[in-house]
Amino acid sequence: MPHAVLKTQWLPEDLFAGKFPATLKWSDYFLKFRKAFFDPKTHTALVETVVVEKNLTRNFYCMVTVQQPGEMRVRLDPIGKIERSPGIQLAVAYLAFLCLKWDPQATVTASNLKRFFSFFQAPEQEWPKHYARLLALYRRRLKRLYHRQVGEAFVLSDWEFWLPGDWERVFGNQAAVEVEVGPGKGRFLFKEARRRPEVNFLGIEWAKRYLHELERKLGRDRPSNVRVAFADARRLFADWIPENSLQAVHVYFPDPWWKKRHTRRRLVTPSFIQNVGRCLWEGGLFYFATDVPDYFQVVADMMAGFENFKKIFEKRYAPDASDNPDRSNFETKMRQQGRWIFEAHWQKWTPNVEVVSLVR
Repeated sequence: MPHAVLKTQWLPEDLFAGKFPATLKWSDYFLKFRKAFFDPKTHTALVETVVVEKNLTRNFYCMVTVQQPGEMRVRLDPIGKIERSPGIQLAVAYLAFLCLKWDPQATVTASNLKRFFSFFQAPEQEWPKHYARLLALYRRRLKRLYHRQVGEAFVLSDWEFWLPGDWERVFGNQAAVEVEVGPGKGRFLFKEARRRPEVNFLGIEWAKRYLHELERKLGRDRPSNVRVAFADARRLFADWIPENSLQAVHVYFPDPWWKKRHTRRRLVTPSFIQNVGRCLWEGGLFYFATDVPDYFQVVADMMAGFENFKKIFEKRYAPDASDNPDRSNFETKMRQQGRWIFEAHWQKWTPNVEVVSLVR
């Protein structure tokens, strides 16, 4: 919601007295504040607003409220549903700009319209350049939203988890499946999907902010071999993923939960490893990496207690190592901070049963 919070001692009904109508005309953009309606009990003003952009007329209200003494908030009327185009946001910013003009002592304490304030603060001959920049940002935002909407089709629906897990139903083919727990922004997930199109990849993400980023990239790239589950990985491995159905499981840089009382919240626990072993087929691989040496040692000791896993790879990467896989934004950030990376791979096996190595 476009808004600006002003520090001022004026009330809306006093500040706006005799100030309307007010207009702004520039190029093919026309803005008019017709009149204001006041509610003295709540010190709220509704400002009737008209915006004409390229012969498209929009009528709406801007709302000005007093949240607490000495603080005034200018925003769109939240009741009305209107597209928040640059022209609409410019109107809210201009009303706040007028408040600053009418009360020279007022200051802006918070706003998400700083780019629009810079529009009015610039010389008028520079307005076309500023407006073109605002329009470009708006178009990029619309493009991101469009990609997210398209990407939602690649995220498993909630009803999927009420049914027994079936990879052919999820991906539409019988190709091998690998799972990454906590893909974050998806660097490893999308890179591997492009490199190995014959393999299906499922990313299990629990953080909604990363889910939105994954949706945007899914909508942009539309990979046929990638799906994302917004769910708890521990529950999916315990109840939903079919037995002996995975080629590999990737866990990179899980939350270490530093505090001792929080260690039970860690992802990699004996029960999780047991479920991973159930889901991997014979010869399947479990990949693990972290920048926390204590956590790495705990996981290594834990894995040593499972007879159906054998360690086939272990390495410690220095921050400046040229062969560091660099799988995620987080890994890059940790290397830049001088942290070492600890990685190991384990293979599921049964004694006296020959398996084919899947190490890439």
